[in-house]
Amino acid sequence: MTLSAQAYEFVAGVAKAGSGLALQPSKEYLIESRLAPLARAAGAPDVNAWVLDVRRAAMAAPGAGAPLDRGLGARKAIIEALTTNETSWMRDTAPFTEFIRSVLPVIARENSATRRIRIWSAACSTGQEPYSLAMLLTDWKRANPTYSYRIQATDIDSTVLATARAGRFSTLEMNRGLPAQHLSAHFTREGAAWQLSEAIRQQVMFAEHNLVTQPTPPGPFDVIFCRNVLIYFDLDTKREVLAKLRGALRPGGYLYLGAAETALGIDPVLERVQLGRTTVYRRPAL
Repeated sequence: MTLSAQAYEFVAGVAKAGSGLALQPSKEYLIESRLAPLARAAGAPDVNAWVLDVRRAAMAAPGAGAPLDRGLGARKAIIEALTTNETSWMRDTAPFTEFIRSVLPVIARENSATRRIRIWSAACSTGQEPYSLAMLLTDWKRANPTYSYRIQATDIDSTVLATARAGRFSTLEMNRGLPAQHLSAHFTREGAAWQLSEAIRQQVMFAEHNLVTQPTPPGPFDVIFCRNVLIYFDLDTKREVLAKLRGALRPGGYLYLGAAETALGIDPVLERVQLGRTTVYRRPAL
């Protein structure tokens, strides 16, 4: 089954307007595979028919009632289905190693008056990134007990956020990068799943958030992790999102991007900092 040009253009438009996701024509198979469960749940004969039905509902005049409401919910479902939720514990290792070894000591010194550290994990998926940071910071606090920290974690997908808040993970998910010492210190086996401790979960505040269409969460933040997100945006959207992220950092704050991402040539203000095998970006200090 192939999407009609009309259906593809509608889905691509919804993705771009709602999340900044730039879909290429070569992604037609991805679109069909991701939207197939939604079409089946709606009782549609195929993805193309379902998309065109959603399109008709979206084009209904305001005040049309149920069709318009159905269209709004379906468009949100399309965005969530097309969003990539790949994640793992301590992903790529080096960024987290350098965070503890190089970035955190600088932040602690600069925040010696308030002794508070604020971090934003953007596009956090099911929570492995912010929880990784929380476990690392909890270990660090044993030698720095007068400091407090708070992690704001956001994602566009309400389904993955529900999983993140629960802090309950399968054995397969646990085997993706979690160090043994963190497993024994912070998790309890419950049947076939592993439950993260309440102490760690309380340090992370989750919220639904759209990087493209919404203002950033209230800052400023000392560090922002927004990794492996910009690769899905076109140049203009990258520029807009980077400007937002920079604005949410305090002067001297750090921005982590994915290994295949860069702010060079896109944002004129952020400064590139090389830390071992990891590249981070810093908002210039005042």
